[in-house]
Amino acid sequence: MCPHGWFNGIKHCGAVEDAHVLRGGNQLILIDYSLVFLSALLLLPAIVFAVECVAALFERPSPLYLTKACPRFTIVVPAHNEGHTIGETVCHLLKQIDTHGKLVVVADNCSDETASEAKIAGANVWTRTDAQKKGKGYAIEFAVERLKDDPPEVVIIIDSDCRVSSGAINLLSRAAATYRRPIQALYLMDPPAVSSVLTYVSTFAYLVRNLVRPVGLHKLGFPCHLTGTGMAFVWEQLLTIPPQRSNLVEDLSMGLEAAINGYPPLLLKEAEVHSEFPESLIAAAAQRRRWEHGQLAAASALVPRLVIEGVRQRRVDILGLAADLIVPPLSLLVLIIGAATLTSLMTYMISGSPIALTINLLALLLVGLTTIAIWVRFARKVIPGRALVLAPFYILWKLPSYAALLIGRRQKAWIRTERTSGKCRSKDNKNSDATP
Repeated sequence: MCPHGWFNGIKHCGAVEDAHVLRGGNQLILIDYSLVFLSALLLLPAIVFAVECVAALFERPSPLYLTKACPRFTIVVPAHNEGHTIGETVCHLLKQIDTHGKLVVVADNCSDETASEAKIAGANVWTRTDAQKKGKGYAIEFAVERLKDDPPEVVIIIDSDCRVSSGAINLLSRAAATYRRPIQALYLMDPPAVSSVLTYVSTFAYLVRNLVRPVGLHKLGFPCHLTGTGMAFVWEQLLTIPPQRSNLVEDLSMGLEAAINGYPPLLLKEAEVHSEFPESLIAAAAQRRRWEHGQLAAASALVPRLVIEGVRQRRVDILGLAADLIVPPLSLLVLIIGAATLTSLMTYMISGSPIALTINLLALLLVGLTTIAIWVRFARKVIPGRALVLAPFYILWKLPSYAALLIGRRQKAWIRTERTSGKCRSKDNKNSDATP
C-alpha cells in the first residue's frame, strides 16, 4: 500500500468538496443576478406609477378654451339586459340634448324589457340579436354601421349605468370638434351608500386608475387611455379604428389604435361621468376580473407595438402610453413587489447580497408612500383610512383572480356586471322616430 494513499485520499475528497462548494456558489451568484434583474424590471412600473401620481398631486385647474360651437352629435348607449336602469339613463341624458343631438340605445341581445323601456323614455332604439357575438364591442360596431346612413360629426359613447355631470355632453362634443381628437371624460366610480372595507379599497383602486393616473399623464403632457364611457369621437376618426368585437377592454384598445393613427385621446376633466360601484362583492369581483384580465392581455400584446410605433414615428406621446400600460393594477403591483421582496430577503440571508432586496424595498417604499399621498389628496373625504390599513385583505380577496391568470385561465368572454337601480319613464318623447 502506498504510504501516501491516505493523504492523497484526503486531498481528493477535499477537491471534490471544493468543487461542490464552487458550484453551489456559482448557483447562488446566478440566482442573485437573476433576482437583481427581475427586481429592476419591477422597479420600472413602480417608478412610472410614482411619477404619474406625484404629477397629479401638483395638478391645478386651468382655463378651458373651446373654439367650436356644438357640432351635430349622436350619443350611443350600448345596453344588454338593462331594463331596470335604461329608462332612468335615457331620461338623464335627454336633459342634455338639444337640436344638435340624438340619442340611440343599442339593445344588444336583450332578453328583458330594455328596448321597450328605452323607447318609452324617449330614445331611438336599435335592436341587435346575435347569440354568437356578444359584447360591447359588437354593439359599438353595429351602431357605427347604422350611423353611416346619416353620420354625425361626433359620436359620444355612454354606458347604460352612468350619469354625466351637468353640461358634460356639450363639453365633450365641442372638445372633440375643437381638438379633433378622441375626448375622454373623467370617469369616477362612487361607493354605494352601505360599503364594506373591500368595496372601499376597490373603489380606491378605481380612483387611482381612472382619476389620479390620467390626471398625472395630463399634467405631464401625455394623452390618456379611454376608459369605456364618456368617450367622444370625431366621426371620420372613429371609422379608422378597427372593430373591437369580443375584446374585453375595447375602450383601451380603441384609444391605443387612435393614438397610433395620429390622434391620441385627450382627458377632459371638466366633464365627469359617474357610475356606482356594484353593491355585491361577487359582482364587483367579476367586474374587476374582466377589466384586469383584459388590461393585462392588452398590455402584453400592445406594449411592444406601441414602443415600435413610438420609435418609428418619433412620438414621445405613444411611448408615454406604453410606459403607463406596463403598470399593472395597484393590488397586483403590490402583490408582485411584496413577493419579490420576500424572495430577495431569503436570498440575502443565504448569500449576503443586498442588491435585489434594496431594489425591492425601494419599489415598495415608492408605491406605499405614493399611495398614502394620493389618498390624502384625492380620497380622504370619501374613503376611510381603515380601508388602506386593511388593504392586504383586499389583495388576498383578489388572489383567485390572479391565480387564474397564472395558470392560464384568463377571462375571455364578456359578462354583464349585475347591478340594481330604479327607473324612470318620460312621457315627453323627444325622439319620436324611435324604432323597435
